[in-house]
Amino acid sequence: MKIEIRNASDLRLPEFAKRFYLDTDASNLAIGAVLSQKDENEDLKPVICISRKLHAAEINYTVTEKECLAVVWAVKKLRIYLTREFTIRTDHQALKWLLNLKETTGRLMRWILILQEYKYEILYLPGKENVMADALSRIVLTANLDCDKQPLTPEEKAELVLKNHTECGHGGIDATYVLTLRNNRWKGMYSDISSMIKRCSICNKHTRGATNLQKIRLPLSNPLDRIGIDLVGPLPKSYDGNRYIVIATDYVTRWCEAEAIKSKTANVIAKFLVEKIFIQHGPPKEILSDQGAEFTNKLIKKVCEMMNTKKTFTSSYNPKCNGLAERTNQTLVGKLAKLVNGRWKMWDEFLPYAIYAYRISPRRSTRNSPYELLYGRTPNNFFKENKDLIILEDNELIIERLNDYRKMVIEEEKEIREKERDKVKKARNVEDFNINDLVRRRKLITARKNKLDSNFEGIYKIVKKGRNGNYEIEDLQEKTFSVNRKDIVKIEESDPIEWIISKEGRVSVDEPTLTIRIPTSTN
Repeated sequence: MKIEIRNASDLRLPEFAKRFYLDTDASNLAIGAVLSQKDENEDLKPVICISRKLHAAEINYTVTEKECLAVVWAVKKLRIYLTREFTIRTDHQALKWLLNLKETTGRLMRWILILQEYKYEILYLPGKENVMADALSRIVLTANLDCDKQPLTPEEKAELVLKNHTECGHGGIDATYVLTLRNNRWKGMYSDISSMIKRCSICNKHTRGATNLQKIRLPLSNPLDRIGIDLVGPLPKSYDGNRYIVIATDYVTRWCEAEAIKSKTANVIAKFLVEKIFIQHGPPKEILSDQGAEFTNKLIKKVCEMMNTKKTFTSSYNPKCNGLAERTNQTLVGKLAKLVNGRWKMWDEFLPYAIYAYRISPRRSTRNSPYELLYGRTPNNFFKENKDLIILEDNELIIERLNDYRKMVIEEEKEIREKERDKVKKARNVEDFNINDLVRRRKLITARKNKLDSNFEGIYKIVKKGRNGNYEIEDLQEKTFSVNRKDIVKIEESDPIEWIISKEGRVSVDEPTLTIRIPTSTN
């Protein structure tokens, strides 16, 4: 066996300076040919092997005609190799006489005219030596594959998918695919179904939208460069008439400033910013807030412009965009509730103690409190006797410690930001939108008539992309809105697919559906 494997013929590269040998043969079902050249040992080595099945009419040819067909077909197929004189070898004696005829008619005459373009010599090769060509002429698949179904047209595919999609209650791409796969199959089927369902107007209005979205944290710089501001309330009215708490939080140190206020007007907020932020800490580079009227008015805008502070906003109804301020609110209110302990009318008197408790509480990750990150030392303890001896530290040591603390915080935030960015990429149904994309907007809870009402409405256009998944959209009246990525879904460029279900349960596809551009694929 090893010897036979070693001696097995391998195809060799053609050498056009040498003579080619063309061996042909024909059987009742197919024809075959082998083009060979002699090697340095004068042994013939195959260059190329070809064969094909006989057509229905060719099966009725005589043996001589089949042998002649094999020669003519092989010469035409391999003509790029046969530019010089070559040798035809066949195991049919009559073929040599036939190809040398001068007068004949019909099919044989046409074949002879074709062969007259070439310069060749015909030799007889006994059948037992014409092994390769004989084998090639007998390699044919005789089994017939029955196919009862005709390939579907694009319109038939569309109607079939819509019927199955309706039958499974608009169950999504996978459910429709499995249902369609039971009785039909075509190339690119899943892609076609996915494309059509994405254009389903009913699914587009009732989708849940993007899920598992995580906000991407903004990169940190220096302490008090970026401030998040928010309101808590209304709370029970205190003896002094206060009902709200305005809270500002630094993104680096987590230091917070807070104050009890009676109303959330622009004048009150502006006074808080000037007295608690600008004067005590200097103007920050950026202040982030929601789109409440107390933050979006002209007075706040003018104050920020005077202080050279950039005023930015979160998207509508998306507090996660200002997550740090929301988290500070939660923590501070929790501490305040424990201090008040039912004395609701006095909550504003306990607020300074809750603020102090928040400032000196260490962060779980860095084990440093906002107080330490801002001042570079731990505060004196109320309940521990402090020594009379005052230890003076070198200013350079304090500054060095502060830099180490803050560098640690910034590095930690950078790692968290990278992890959250990876989560965003892996989140299900997350889709980035481009300028001029058409989208639907999520309905407000108050705008939904009941739980069966659609989740999305209208047609809007993306006009601006912001940070953290925020977009500015425009309606048909050119009125703009600020929204988050999770509150919009894309409308496909093609016309939305509509269909009607009759009382009998039959699906009637509207005429526009049949003109939709459907990806054509080979069945």
